[in-house]
Amino acid sequence: RILFQFQIWGPFLSVWSTQAIMQLRIYAMYRKSWKILAVTGIFFAMEIASISYVIAINFDRSLTYTNQPFPGLHMCSMLNLGKQFTAIYVPIFCFELILFCLAGYVVYKHMAKMRNIGGSRRLHATMRTIFKYSTLYFFIEFAGCALATALYLALPAIYLELTNSFLIAGTIILGCRLVLNTRDFYSSSSDDDSRP
Repeated sequence: RILFQFQIWGPFLSVWSTQAIMQLRIYAMYRKSWKILAVTGIFFAMEIASISYVIAINFDRSLTYTNQPFPGLHMCSMLNLGKQFTAIYVPIFCFELILFCLAGYVVYKHMAKMRNIGGSRRLHATMRTIFKYSTLYFFIEFAGCALATALYLALPAIYLELTNSFLIAGTIILGCRLVLNTRDFYSSSSDDDSRP
């Protein structure tokens, strides 16, 4: 049972850390607005509470476990995880959609402002980089939620470990790419600034 607590909460810790990185990027896009940080923080807390509630009602004492899900293969696995567990991806997707809409709105405002100033709707490099990877992040997270939901609905509960492993790896890679893309952008822009 203790291993399952780690297995259940592990993927969400990686998702939440990646979402914290995205919140900081949105915060930067809104010129360090504490209001935006407070709003995203409130929605973030609501997402965590919703996920905790779904976990609490789905992982009660009625679950049955096995140590041999396949003949000859010894590992702990659940046998009867309900299909309603897929509701866990609804709060994740909703929060990701909020972050995506916030990023899209600030880019729209920026483009309108640029058009009024110079007649062009081009984004400057910083805004373009942040929006590009924020958009990519949203669609990858959306695809991950959709894939996980499909796998939970189509496969028996004993495959939970397999789907969680891929989701954790994908989220960690995505979070690292968000940080590295920002780092690469700033290091390349400082190199460009130092050239005559």
